[in-house]
Amino acid sequence: MSKARRHSDRPIRLTDSAPRRLSPHAVEVFQALDLRRDPEHTTSPDALRALLEARGLPAYEAALELEVLAGGAPLPPDKRLGVFASLKALEGRRPLGPESLPRAGGKVLLPVVAKGYPSLWIGEGGTVYLVDTEATGVAPAFDGPAQYLEALAIELETEPWPPEPERLQWHHISVAGLVGAALAEVFSAPPFAPASGAHGAAWLREHLHIVEQNTPGFFVGTRVTTTDADEAVAALEAALSTNLQVRWSGPQRRPRAGQRPVLSFTFAMGQSAPDREAAVWGAPGDYRIASRSVGEPWPFR
Repeated sequence: MSKARRHSDRPIRLTDSAPRRLSPHAVEVFQALDLRRDPEHTTSPDALRALLEARGLPAYEAALELEVLAGGAPLPPDKRLGVFASLKALEGRRPLGPESLPRAGGKVLLPVVAKGYPSLWIGEGGTVYLVDTEATGVAPAFDGPAQYLEALAIELETEPWPPEPERLQWHHISVAGLVGAALAEVFSAPPFAPASGAHGAAWLREHLHIVEQNTPGFFVGTRVTTTDADEAVAALEAALSTNLQVRWSGPQRRPRAGQRPVLSFTFAMGQSAPDREAAVWGAPGDYRIASRSVGEPWPFR
């Protein structure tokens, strides 16, 4: 892939290129992570348009917009965001034509995050799709680039990279159903419009995130992340009351001597992994949560 002329030779902080398109929450997260767009992995809208047209590919305005907002930004552990970087990762020495790319509604999609599972692609109207060409296929996930970046901010905040002991440790609760509104009511968490759309919804409060995703074939369910053990237990109780499958992961804490579980449940991890058991000990203000493979000892130090 030939190098298009770059419009800047210095790394640009993601928040500097998109401050008016992002919520204060996303700006705060991206600033804390110091995400910088690498000029080696992005280009100007005009250069990207010319590159796409030379390959017989559509130059969707939303794809150009995404490149301006976040092209060249790193995604841990080893990916780059944007159409330019993704084409470069996919092409190698042979340029890609429209016959090589996935489609949605008969229209060619352009890569946004080319590597990993699932990969991310963008379509004519700005919709961002999840793509698995070998099995699941294509499913719309985000209404446009801005909503995707808002969802990305939530994900990166709750799963910091690299993992650092001094960083906040998040409880992750996954529910196999669209129950975000019911869980948000438990915490009086307000809707978060910037990360909400036709295929998902979000509710945010400080150090508490509730995110629904409706992408059939990939994930249809609700994720809750919180740094507070009391909130994690309240979310588990509310989620388990729905009779849907619930999963938990997070900081493991040893119960105090003599404590008995006040809550326990098991959950499946997939065909190739053993089921897990999670348990809660203690009381409000001193809850302790842990999980283990069924039949294995608790992982306490």
